[in-house]
Amino acid sequence: MAMGVSALKQELSDKSFVTEMPEIHQFLDGFYLSRIGIRMLIGQHVALHEPPKPAHIGLICTKCSPWQVAQDAINDARSICMREYGTAPDVSIYGDPSFAFAYVPSHLHHMVFELVKNSLRAVQDRFDDGDEEPPPIRLVVAEGGEDVTIK
Repeated sequence: MAMGVSALKQELSDKSFVTEMPEIHQFLDGFYLSRIGIRMLIGQHVALHEPPKPAHIGLICTKCSPWQVAQDAINDARSICMREYGTAPDVSIYGDPSFAFAYVPSHLHHMVFELVKNSLRAVQDRFDDGDEEPPPIRLVVAEGGEDVTIK
């Protein structure tokens, strides 16, 4: 998909920009949402036919701790940053460590991992040449009335 978008961008470079083509964004959004949905259904079906895990119904953990999943994602992202840069900014989590809700931990891990990885890269690149110590990254897990926000 990325190669196709890149080829289209090169083809249309003189005429217009891909960002000015909402139908392409709409198609890609639909494509990726369908892919996520199909992957979830297949994963759920397979997981339901495996030996059960505590507090799980297939892929869904009924007591998913976003704080713990975020901590695991932070550790993974920091290890990549350490490998690439030789150092990694600290990351602090703010929120209730005992809060839990029903969710798919692997999906949450992937989302938080990408957010933290991008943050680590941005902070590391910004402070790489300077004498200043990079500031810690703050990750906030907030429970709402009907949702969970991670920023």
